[in-house]
Amino acid sequence: MMGTALTPMQRFMLAARELKSVLGLPVSYRDHEFSYLKGRTDWSRLPAQRISMLSNLFCMETNAIRTAVEEAETIAIDECPDLRPANGAEIGNPMGTTDRITLYVVVRLYKPVVAVETGCAAGASAIYILTAMEKNSRGTLYSIDSAADRSHLGCLVPEELRERLSLRYGNSLALIPEIAGEAGPIDFFLHDSLHTYAHMTAEYELFYRHMAKSGGVICSHDILMTNAWGHFIKRHRLKSWGAVKNLGICRVGNSAGSGNHQ
Repeated sequence: MMGTALTPMQRFMLAARELKSVLGLPVSYRDHEFSYLKGRTDWSRLPAQRISMLSNLFCMETNAIRTAVEEAETIAIDECPDLRPANGAEIGNPMGTTDRITLYVVVRLYKPVVAVETGCAAGASAIYILTAMEKNSRGTLYSIDSAADRSHLGCLVPEELRERLSLRYGNSLALIPEIAGEAGPIDFFLHDSLHTYAHMTAEYELFYRHMAKSGGVICSHDILMTNAWGHFIKRHRLKSWGAVKNLGICRVGNSAGSGNHQ
């Protein structure tokens, strides 16, 4: 796939940032650089890559993963304009379908009891998590967002899935310990809030400390926007991890290397 065209100066700046990344320094990419990095990647082998990576990560037969993918492909989201505010940019862009399908499969395979996502927005990714939880017959999702206008948060989530959803408003780093105290051990986390190196790292580290003993799965959307994900994996010498397109997945604590979460 061809990447987004860059000017000579933009190419120079991107090369400088990539050199910083090679040297192990924190890097956050600009929006046009992020689009370029995504665009220059060949996604034609993605379906096979997803099945292979998740099979290894969760020690599951490939047929089980194919079945979960097929389930996810049937999910429909009513994105009727009157459900969203006029200033749609306020709630950010929804996670792409490819990453939502991978997210669904991870939840179906791991079967978390208490899940947290940061960056709820209109709830596109939440629908996939909640639908997987319904299939699993267990799980609660705590979805956090700090948007000033709360009226539209989670507006895409249908009524039949809302029993498993708890919306929270505010700073994720402050709310996460509160949720843990209320709900008990958190065994699944999805980062999809502020995609800066510092904030991504802060959320990863908070959940790593929380899951170090009890175990869990950490996922991150938009891992191509910074090199925070790669640094996190390397810093903790994590072995059970992988990435599909723009979604990173790792297992930490006593869940690493085992099958699904009983």
